Amino acid sequence: KEITDHAIQFREYKWIDTKGVARHVNHSCEPTCGIKGRFQIIAMRDIKKGEELTFDYEMTEDSDWKMKCECGSQSCRKIIGLHKNMPKLIRKKYKGYISDWLVKKYSE
Repeated sequence: KEITDHAIQFREYKWIDTKGVARHVNHSCEPTCGIKGRFQIIAMRDIKKGEELTFDYEMTEDSDWKMKCECGSQSCRKIIGLHKNMPKLIRKKYKGYISDWLVKKYSE
């Protein structure tokens, strides 16, 4: 359970344990950060001092893993899991902040 909840998918059927800072970055449907390459977490906008670092877990995930979202944002999608379930408008909004392997897989 510990690894399952903290692994980042980087290829079909391949995950890496996020032993670093990613273990402390929560999900949000209105994230402050995104993904560059396969693992780099970067700011999507200016982040205020004390503001929580978050990313949308569907920016990296394309497996049968899912979770109930309780991020509390106005755009909360309630269930988070497969990248392909992410609404197209959200994908467009996140362009440049989605794991490279998913961009290649879905040819956004």
